Amino acid sequence: MWRIYYDDDTTFDDTDGEPWESPKFGVQGVVQRLSEVPKGRSHVQRLTGADWYVYRYDLGQWFKVDEFGVWDQAIHYSLSSVFRPGRAIGAMAWDAVFKRMMDDPDYQQDSKNPGEEREAQYRDEEGALPT
Repeated sequence: MWRIYYDDDTTFDDTDGEPWESPKFGVQGVVQRLSEVPKGRSHVQRLTGADWYVYRYDLGQWFKVDEFGVWDQAIHYSLSSVFRPGRAIGAMAWDAVFKRMMDDPDYQQDSKNPGEEREAQYRDEEGALPT
């Protein structure tokens, strides 16, 4: 599951089509639900502030990369990737997009306290933190 947020207040997600069918310009961020995550991490991942967003078909998820990352992905995975450029917008417009990303009912954190998720990754099988 993933959803792209655009600067014109629209979205495009996996129910609308394939990543390569998504609008190419005005990307502000991507929210995705990951199936496999390290212990204690949320299954919901928000990608923002990127120069480029890349979807890797072989991994089934989006990544954010800079210009060198685009070259790296294009050279190594060009046939299995979709590239979308990020776009800078004003602070007030960005705040509105970010609020929509955070409040999206389809993509809420696994825990109400993200600190709990970070802390849980360090706990052992009995739930104790290292000393």
